[in-house]
Amino acid sequence: MMRMKEYWDSLTTGKKAKLIFTFLLCVLVLVFAFQNWEAGQLRLVFYTIEIPITLLILISIFIGYSLGLIYMQKKVMNKEKEIKELKSKLKDFLTDQRDSL
Repeated sequence: MMRMKEYWDSLTTGKKAKLIFTFLLCVLVLVFAFQNWEAGQLRLVFYTIEIPITLLILISIFIGYSLGLIYMQKKVMNKEKEIKELKSKLKDFLTDQRDSL
């Protein structure tokens, strides 16, 4: 089993920087979460909910990320469909060119 020092020494400089940056980002998120854990009121149409501000922010981020992911997935599927159609047209074109020779 690889020891921590051996693992650290095996990492490239870029991976070390990424690991340090990720650790610092996690610490900052935790500090932010603890500073904003007080409850706030969320008013919906007919309801009022007491919810920690941090939780509200995390839920909003998750919903935004999910909607973005769905949008991008749809875009990728459309591009894949277009690529498939273009490959088919190219194959037909090349077949016609070969047959005409």
